[in-house]
Amino acid sequence: MAILSIIFFFAAIILAFVRKNNIGILAMAIGVIAVRVFGLTDKDLIGGISVSLFTTLVGITLLFSIVTNTGALDLLARKIVALAGKRIWLLPILIALTVLVLVLRVLPLKLLMLLRWTLVLPELLRLIA
Repeated sequence: MAILSIIFFFAAIILAFVRKNNIGILAMAIGVIAVRVFGLTDKDLIGGISVSLFTTLVGITLLFSIVTNTGALDLLARKIVALAGKRIWLLPILIALTVLVLVLRVLPLKLLMLLRWTLVLPELLRLIA
């Protein structure tokens, strides 16, 4: 069963690479097939999937899909390369600065959400108790 699982694993990677498919979705489909081949139940399959990891992966995939389809990432890359010009050594520095600016723009929102939860959570706990 372990060797067959490894074969399925590499088959998913190769198939996703050749067909340009999402490896996660393909791996889930192959997982369903593998459950049938190994004679396990659906409950075993669902029990092996972390809900928080699955949600995170779906969210990140959706985010990068939107960024890729809108062309925002390509535009940002072209502007950074144009800003660097012939000074190739400047590219990593400009990329790092761009990431810093993006993080600093998002960080206050995360802190605001965290602050909101720290204010709301005690109230929720008081209502439950």
